[in-house]
Amino acid sequence: CPMYARIWRLRQHVNQRDARPMILCEYAHAMGNSVGNFQDYWDLIYKYDQLQGGFIWDWVDQTFAIKDENQRDIWAFGGDMGFVGVVNDSNFCANGLVAADRTPHPHIYEVKKVLQYIHFEPLAFTPNKIKVTNWHDFIGLEGYTLRWAVECDGKTVQNGEMDFPKIAPKNSANIELPLKALPADGKEYFLTLRAFTKHEAPLVPKGHEVAIEQWELPSVPSAKTVQPVEGTLTVNRNNEALTVKGNNFQVAFSTRNGEMTELNYNGKNLIKEGLQPNFWRPLTDNDIPNGHLIRCGTWRNAGRDAKLQNIEVAEAGQTATVTATYRMEEQDADLQTLYKITPDGKVQVTMHFTPGKKPLSEMPRLGMRMILPAEYEMMTWLGRGPQETYADRKTGALIGLYNATVWEQYHPYVRAQETANHCDVRWVALRNATGEGLLVVGEEPLSVSAWNFPMEDIEYRPSQMERRHGGSIQKKDMIWLNIDHKQMGVGGDNTWGAQVHPEYTITPHEWKYSFTLAPLAPEDDAAEQAHK
Repeated sequence: CPMYARIWRLRQHVNQRDARPMILCEYAHAMGNSVGNFQDYWDLIYKYDQLQGGFIWDWVDQTFAIKDENQRDIWAFGGDMGFVGVVNDSNFCANGLVAADRTPHPHIYEVKKVLQYIHFEPLAFTPNKIKVTNWHDFIGLEGYTLRWAVECDGKTVQNGEMDFPKIAPKNSANIELPLKALPADGKEYFLTLRAFTKHEAPLVPKGHEVAIEQWELPSVPSAKTVQPVEGTLTVNRNNEALTVKGNNFQVAFSTRNGEMTELNYNGKNLIKEGLQPNFWRPLTDNDIPNGHLIRCGTWRNAGRDAKLQNIEVAEAGQTATVTATYRMEEQDADLQTLYKITPDGKVQVTMHFTPGKKPLSEMPRLGMRMILPAEYEMMTWLGRGPQETYADRKTGALIGLYNATVWEQYHPYVRAQETANHCDVRWVALRNATGEGLLVVGEEPLSVSAWNFPMEDIEYRPSQMERRHGGSIQKKDMIWLNIDHKQMGVGGDNTWGAQVHPEYTITPHEWKYSFTLAPLAPEDDAAEQAHK
């Protein structure tokens, strides 16, 4: 019964004959934004009988509800209740899957998914069969209903409901679903499976969702046709700005720092600040003790400090391409941001990072950020949700179409820290009350988050005397939008030195990624615009 044994230690135990089962008396330290690589633990536990599970530390935050100086609700931790000379351990009693009032933290949904007792997987070489495994110890699946759906762009296009066949505990059976052929339209189709209780039981209501699974279905790609874009572009340049004008829109760039200063559609500027490279994230509770701030500190201001070397524009047919080239001296790296603009107002953005020979630590984040006016607060995305997800904590969130305000993305952890990320985002739309807004479409799936405050507001403050509580964060007149190629995982093996697993980190080799910005009118369907 080891405490906080790492995955390699579990593998070591089962790689020899040993009559003893292993049960982790503590593991998956759930402090702050945590419980990463939980699925990886259980992939191994499910595989070997000797590994019998473990006890997450822990269930509930041990904190007190108080008001801050602005009368906002916060959770009090070490020193907040008064300092009488006794050394405290800061927020180290806030390790729960739920808050002190039993409100779920985002990572509890990952735990529910990984520990579910009904498992689904596709059956190889069949178009419509699935394998169902019953991981219960004593009961069959007669008390559950299976609901299946084929989804495209987050909308159901096929669905059905059925009973499970008789499957004894720790046994499997195959099920055939009446799936119809998919159209050859080049779109993604996902099969989503959900199991629900048939009857009410102590603490568990009838119709409670107990298991989920999802995977992409193979589909036939469509023949791509490129629609011609009507209109022309006009390019102007002076000492201060480089401007590209088209059909009722205008994009401007500063010649001083190369950043976009205007993204104007129909006379309205959609941005407060343009895209800026960003390699940093607010530290999580796991980041702080593992030396992240020192080890990865070079990335903290790397995007902001990059020095513009050159900005130029090239015109070819109906396209204008603005290229801003930067030098990152401290990192011995080069950075290029390319904006490909067409007369319909679309701006394809490509960020290209090229390192030199200097040894560099892992990148906390690889992406760009921009700031929009606060009115664009309605966020819709096609990706994982509805709760936040990270590279090593995303199996508990299905790909779908989700809607929420930007403020609803923010999770007030006991100590303010990184929050609100969504993985595998195909596109995200930010709209105002009239339906106008901005669409961001990834060339490949993105990591996306949006906040009503600058990143600095949830940054870590090393001072013990100046604690930053999640509940104290104020909504500001802005939307900070992170459009990332990747963000590193959150980890969770422990909160006293364990780093994020290597496969969920970002090695600073050459990277390139692209996304497209496009205007949205009130009548536009964001999904259809994304396909275009």
